[in-house]
Amino acid sequence: MKPEAGKPKRRRDIPTSDKWDTTRLYASHDSWLGHANRLRQSSEATAQLFADTIPTADTLVSALDAYDHIMMEAEKLRHYAFLNHAVDALDHTNRRQQELMLQLDAAIEEAWSFLTPSILAIPEETLRHYYRDSPRLQPHSVRLERIRRLGPHTLDRTGQHLMATYGALADASHRAFSALVQTDMVFGKLETPVGSKALERSNLSWFLRQPDRTLRAAAYQRYLGAFDAHKHTLATIYRGSIHQDIYQSKIHHYTSSRDMVLYPDAVDESVHSTLIESIRKRLPTFHAYFALKRQALGLDRLKPYDLFVPIVKASPVHIPYDEAVGLVCASVSMLGRDFCDTLEQGLLDGWVDRYGNVGKHSGAFTASCYLSDPAVLLNYKEDVLQSLFTMAHEGAHAMHTWYSIRHNPFSRYAYSILEAETVANVHERLLASYLIDRETDVQRKAFLLEQQVEGMLAKLLRQTMLADFEHQMHCGEEEGRPFTLETMRSVYRDLLVHYYGPDVDFDPLSDLEFLTIGHFYQAYYVYTYPVGAAASLVLADKLVAHDPEAIESYLALLKRGGSRYPVDSLAAAGCPIGSSGTYEKAMDEFAQAVTAFARALENVSSRT
Repeated sequence: MKPEAGKPKRRRDIPTSDKWDTTRLYASHDSWLGHANRLRQSSEATAQLFADTIPTADTLVSALDAYDHIMMEAEKLRHYAFLNHAVDALDHTNRRQQELMLQLDAAIEEAWSFLTPSILAIPEETLRHYYRDSPRLQPHSVRLERIRRLGPHTLDRTGQHLMATYGALADASHRAFSALVQTDMVFGKLETPVGSKALERSNLSWFLRQPDRTLRAAAYQRYLGAFDAHKHTLATIYRGSIHQDIYQSKIHHYTSSRDMVLYPDAVDESVHSTLIESIRKRLPTFHAYFALKRQALGLDRLKPYDLFVPIVKASPVHIPYDEAVGLVCASVSMLGRDFCDTLEQGLLDGWVDRYGNVGKHSGAFTASCYLSDPAVLLNYKEDVLQSLFTMAHEGAHAMHTWYSIRHNPFSRYAYSILEAETVANVHERLLASYLIDRETDVQRKAFLLEQQVEGMLAKLLRQTMLADFEHQMHCGEEEGRPFTLETMRSVYRDLLVHYYGPDVDFDPLSDLEFLTIGHFYQAYYVYTYPVGAAASLVLADKLVAHDPEAIESYLALLKRGGSRYPVDSLAAAGCPIGSSGTYEKAMDEFAQAVTAFARALENVSSRT
């Protein structure tokens, strides 16, 4: 059902057909609480059965099976609590469930902290005999191989137990950042063409896309001004997060923070370096686009608040939810009828919490649970084209999860962020190609081409720059060159100038932007966005061409789940992310997209 325009609805006023039915997981909060209490007791009792020793193959299988059962039930409990909190964070019961779930997770981790050291204590020859003597161990082989590989970085039983009890403190910097930015920080209101409007983190992009340059500038300066007022606190929090990363890496015997984050997925540090080096070499390609944008907007220099305003003024869009589902499914038709039917049914019948409401998470995500269907959170808006692309993006995550669950045991169904971002970006690319190829209106086609360019720009340029900055910050601290707020600002400003080029003139507050990035509190996360975007451009072109081998390889990627390391998995799908050639191809795609947009822009100009 289409939501009414105006003030967001309360959660209880949203039609049942438009929201998740979490009673499919647990009938009520009391039911959830009962399951949680029983699981805590069961986890502690079961763990004690195996805590002393794992002397035989059968004992090892029993321990791993028991652990998986505990973790599957915990994931289901976590899923329920997370989904309820995401759609109504104002509800006290939902907030309390989140707190209880954190406590339960910590208790389970502490109870089972013996398991990894126990597995590592099994001699290699003995483990080979276990595999020979017990076929039931085979489904656990991937997990066991990964645990063994992490042996040099795993503490003894006492150390693992201490780290398990310490776990909640590791996220303290992120929680402090979130509390300050999301709760305490107020950005005020600005006068807009539709009246006085509150500026928020979630709607900054709306302000920066407005045609009124004075309004854009005011929003940009007001937003960063709020961070300026807390800059010393935020810089201290961020440095604390970096110190936490370094401490963890030393405790676990890694060579660096980057090594610590990438090693578990067998991603060589050269992948991260190759990304940054490859994009830096092609910066003139981005600079050419900024020159085009500056000229098209009729400006002497672009300011940071000009970077998001569209050049092409498209006519208003109106895409009802059901129609959007049809477009998303049509754009992936080459993946087969079964794929499209499953995606369509999921998007229309139960997977998606569709529209915004008071207290609901403002973005979009897909949450996975082995014992349940994928759960997609949207804030769909019929008059916002990006909502359509967000549906394609999250629908891709949902199908990735759907295939993975059906082709893997619990212990290896969770795929890596690198694979997830690649798949989601493939589907955005397929949707863009589908819409552009079928658009007959000259101006709307130019608008679509511009949006395609801007999407590629955001992931390949901006996210790589953020990955570059983050790495420099960690390296400085690791090498004994601690950064102050002033030196952090200096590094960030140098990167802004280098990455964006001579046509962009940044403001005095622009170098505080790094203080706004929440992803920095999950170290070495942002690099997955440009890597995934580059990989997706390579893969999507083959799918658009309906290459049978590429289609088969792509579906195999979805089915693999976490059964292979991401670099190997993506290479098998046809995209070697460790090769500079992947990023060269992606940049060639970007250059071609800019050329196509420039031609479309000329066509629009010639008709006006």
